[in-house]
Amino acid sequence: QAVVSTQSTGLVNTAALRAVRLSKKQVDQDDLEFARAKVLLGGVDSSREISTEDCAKIAAHEAGHAIMELLREDVTEKKIYLATIEPRGVTLGHVFSVQKEDSHSTSNEQLLAHIDIGFGGRVAEDILYNGDKEKVTTGCAADMSNITRYARVLIEDNGYSKKQGLVRYSDCDIKNMETNRLIQDEMKELLNERYELTKKDMMKHKRQWERLTQYLQEYRTLTGEECRTIFNGGKPTRSPFEGLPSS
Repeated sequence: QAVVSTQSTGLVNTAALRAVRLSKKQVDQDDLEFARAKVLLGGVDSSREISTEDCAKIAAHEAGHAIMELLREDVTEKKIYLATIEPRGVTLGHVFSVQKEDSHSTSNEQLLAHIDIGFGGRVAEDILYNGDKEKVTTGCAADMSNITRYARVLIEDNGYSKKQGLVRYSDCDIKNMETNRLIQDEMKELLNERYELTKKDMMKHKRQWERLTQYLQEYRTLTGEECRTIFNGGKPTRSPFEGLPSS
């Protein structure tokens, strides 16, 4: 409770400071949204200069994640909170989603959806570079780590193996070279299947991905509702210089 109280106090204080800086008479929802992003994602690192070319690459990557988040939100039961290409912490861009309702378990279907969302950035780069793997950026590294972890949970722990059936592998099983090879092979097969499915969905919604990429470059940070609006063919109601600031 003390930790939650401290976080809440920090959020309110951050919102209040922003309201004062912008000469507002009172804290509004925009201040609270800004504060929440700063508390959860860290402040924007304005000292890091990102070239126009790199901004375009980052926007395309994050737009890929955002598209798959929107396409899988009924399964994950999450919604996009923010999509940004502003450097925060160690990341150059981020799509942050929040749970629609409290949940205390994760289904195999949700794990698969998270794999698809993770692949969204990689597929976006593959489309952007016309399949040239040499141009794929290191921005995919963390995604690949998470994707592999989800696949491992499915095959090793949740009995999702097609060939071995309803088996949960022990640490001793995994240390066996033959068993480990079987697990690795099934993980590769699963990930290849999900990559192709993600690519199919991304190509089907390529126009939405291009528009979201464009608006991310222009606005730098978009709310979840703005992402949904753009996906559905609309555009943000604010100008790029209003709302969520870069500092």
